[in-house]
Amino acid sequence: MKTQTRSQIMSGLTKKMPKVWLKKSEDWSGIKGNIITTSENGEDNYYNGIPAFDYYEEASHLAHEAVEEFSEVYKTEEERKQAHKAIESTPTYEGGIHNELVAWLKERGWYGEWEDAGTLCLTKL
Repeated sequence: MKTQTRSQIMSGLTKKMPKVWLKKSEDWSGIKGNIITTSENGEDNYYNGIPAFDYYEEASHLAHEAVEEFSEVYKTEEERKQAHKAIESTPTYEGGIHNELVAWLKERGWYGEWEDAGTLCLTKL
């Protein structure tokens, strides 16, 4: 694995989410070399139709709620249980970051860590 530069990571994330808000960490916190983003920019930070960065992992909760709401699809209690198990077996997030983006960052030598519920710091491994 060859660690990509901060510019390469920022460029790659912008290709995946054209409106994503990204800042160099020294412009935001004074710490050099990292990237800062947020979970608070609404649809600007969507990836594959759901929030890319979700500290509370609300998208997973919404999937469970949808199973209960659409009772015409899941007619029996057993069908609803199986649907909930399927959601849990394939989690959308790892640490509040979309799984596909976690894998993408790891492949390039980076990881994400939450500063607070709205601020995500991307750092080299």
